[in-house]
Amino acid sequence: MSGTVVRVGIHRERRRERHERLARPPRRDAHRRGPGRGAVRIGLPLALLGLVGPAVHLLSAPATVRTGVALQGAVLHVGGAPAAQSVAAVPVVAARDAGLDLVVAAVSGARSSTATAVAARTSARTPAPPSAVDGVPVAWHSGASGTSAVDGSLGRWRGEPLQILQTWDDTSAQVQRDLPSLAAFSRWNGDLDVAVGALAPGETWARAARGAYTARWTHAVRVLRTARAGRPGAVYVRFAHEMTGDWFTWKVGSGNVTAFRTSWRLFAGILRREFPQARLVFSPNDGNHSDVTVDRIWPGDDVVDVVAPDSYDGWPDRTGPASWDGWVDSTDRGPRGLGAWLRFAAAHGKPFAVAEWGLHTGDHPYYVTRMHDFLAACAPRIGDTDLAGRCVYDVYFNVPHLGDRRFLVFGGPNPRSAQAYRGLVWGSR
Repeated sequence: MSGTVVRVGIHRERRRERHERLARPPRRDAHRRGPGRGAVRIGLPLALLGLVGPAVHLLSAPATVRTGVALQGAVLHVGGAPAAQSVAAVPVVAARDAGLDLVVAAVSGARSSTATAVAARTSARTPAPPSAVDGVPVAWHSGASGTSAVDGSLGRWRGEPLQILQTWDDTSAQVQRDLPSLAAFSRWNGDLDVAVGALAPGETWARAARGAYTARWTHAVRVLRTARAGRPGAVYVRFAHEMTGDWFTWKVGSGNVTAFRTSWRLFAGILRREFPQARLVFSPNDGNHSDVTVDRIWPGDDVVDVVAPDSYDGWPDRTGPASWDGWVDSTDRGPRGLGAWLRFAAAHGKPFAVAEWGLHTGDHPYYVTRMHDFLAACAPRIGDTDLAGRCVYDVYFNVPHLGDRRFLVFGGPNPRSAQAYRGLVWGSR
């Protein structure tokens, strides 16, 4: 082996390891999988390295690494360089490939008969980008709900771990008080989205506004705080989710909208006092079934942390460009399509999420792909200090709700959609 052998440390900067893929403006194929499931194949064209002088090429086969896992030891050959004299003045050239930072330390001058290896290091003078803004990670975190999400089988199937899980404790007054579903997440350290209900059967927003249920809400928040204490993941609390629908006890209309806003502020005060690290999520249905506008239902910028509608395929089925484009920016007494909801969140200075989404009316891979591309396009970028209008999480509803398996992208009757979902990279890594 002639010339100087240089060992390259290929790694993600620790403070960036979950976000680096989105550091550049998104390409159409930026989140498509390359060779090998869940892996990135690294090759170094000379143009990427930008080295002036001796040619550089890989001696070993192109390294294959799982995104987010540090790799050291890919060997480069610098042709025509003399044997090393010292390692005192080492020119460092940075390049990027496949979303990973590559630092090449070219050692020049050598008299040693053995190869000289150097570990590449990034400059300590670079200021660290924020990892969170107001308690919300500067990243797009992607996850799912259902048994397969909790037991890890969905994550293994899609080739990358889930970053956020979801649960509901929204039925009886006792369930809304004790949040029994949290027991299933006792070993989960990632983000968690919890729908805590609001009103039990027979209860009203008018009574809630007078403080009738604050003791129960307070107990529930304390249970949640205890269950998630010491865990690094963000906690998103969805109070009265899908309040713009007409199917829950806590639905909102012209007869109770003022009492709803008052009640929301009561709950927000409890959450801020008892569990200030948790984020309060405004999670309407994407279509408004109420007789009042979303602007009237909005409880106030000071008592909402994230805007995260629930949005499912269907009404209409999004099976091609015409149906998607006709829906995504649509409005009806407020935002309806996700593009319109994204602008609503940005106008109120809030991060955006899709708290529940999924198939329901058929096997529609086009819908799955467009959902991915929408989320990737509005994901936070490294260094963002304002997350208004940025997509910070999504949760796929992989639950056979009331026995209906059409929702399932994993383990259900939607093979083409499953293939599309599995072939994409979800979330910042």
